[in-house]
Amino acid sequence: MDHHEQQGDCACDIFKELRKGKVISILLKNSAVPIKLTFQSFDKHSGCISGFLRDGSVFVVSCDCVAGVFLSPVPPLPCRVLAYVTNTGDNTVSVVNIATNTTIDTISVGDFPIFVALTPNGRRVYVTNINGNSVSVIDTLTNSVIKTIEVPNPSGVAVTPDGSTAYVTNSIDGTLTVISTLRNTIIDVFPVGIAPSNPNNIAISPDGLTAYVTDQTQGTLSIVDLVTTTQTVLTLGNTPPAGAFGVAVTPDGTEVYVTNSFEGTVSAVNTTTLNEIIIPVGLVPGTSFPFGVAITPDGTSAYVVNLSDPSVSVIDTSLKIETAIITSPLLDVSANIAITPDGRFGYVTNTQFGSNTVSIIDIATNTVIGNLTVGLEPFGIAIGTVCPNQL
Repeated sequence: MDHHEQQGDCACDIFKELRKGKVISILLKNSAVPIKLTFQSFDKHSGCISGFLRDGSVFVVSCDCVAGVFLSPVPPLPCRVLAYVTNTGDNTVSVVNIATNTTIDTISVGDFPIFVALTPNGRRVYVTNINGNSVSVIDTLTNSVIKTIEVPNPSGVAVTPDGSTAYVTNSIDGTLTVISTLRNTIIDVFPVGIAPSNPNNIAISPDGLTAYVTDQTQGTLSIVDLVTTTQTVLTLGNTPPAGAFGVAVTPDGTEVYVTNSFEGTVSAVNTTTLNEIIIPVGLVPGTSFPFGVAITPDGTSAYVVNLSDPSVSVIDTSLKIETAIITSPLLDVSANIAITPDGRFGYVTNTQFGSNTVSIIDIATNTVIGNLTVGLEPFGIAIGTVCPNQL
């Protein structure tokens, strides 16, 4: 390490000596993660430091906010598995450290945030604010909103596997909004479903070429070619409209699982043949109102949140049957679920009025092992690995 100063005044002195173009890392006060940037200038009168981050964006901070300066590479910092939870009751996103099951940060976003997606490299989080007609873009290094994109009635959101593009369903005008994650600008908008459509949720295939979009009102699944924007629309369930809502793709891309909320079933759709197998779920099939769905990283099981029971159904993706129903007093009008990258735990949002909890499921035993505290009335959840040195 060439240099490391701890006090603000000393840090200011260091910047007076730096040459333009020097790559440095600075540690802000009350932060544990250094920020790597290319130094540009220092104004000794205002104390402002300017530089460029790795993605090309401009970074400006007062030297009084700097706790330390590293003029040589910072030792690798540990990666963390984090959950980002949307809280519809207080317009925030809770950041949960999975290792400790504690909320480590709370981020204010737009009006009534519902769904959330994390880029594969863990650099950005995209949050749909359905009443605010916007998408909030969160920088996971600082856990702050770096941009708000105007999008009409956004609902579902998904990011392509290469991290280049975010797709957002627009629930009122029946379209998909396409966002460049590099520039965080809208690059396209096109219709989806059969007009007048009401797209709710979206999942993207592992190869990034196909989007699967649900429409609860019409009970359909739109299979969208993301290169040509052509699409095939399937009507799902036993009794249309069955209420297609939650959607998840198996890791190998061969199947899509869709929850049919209105009839208490899940459709397993073969992505090649488009053949559909309908699976009853919940304590009382027909009234369980299945909502969110997630598939384990090994692809062997689908976990379905039944909002009305409340319970979580476990589906064997090979046998296409419900093999377990998880119940617990801790589940409270549960809505959505995400599974950790190692496949060991599932996290379920409890969206009951006044609730502020997320329930934790041990995948090995299929039991609820506890709750953690987040914001008010949590709804959407995304889990991913965030590595500060890769930001």
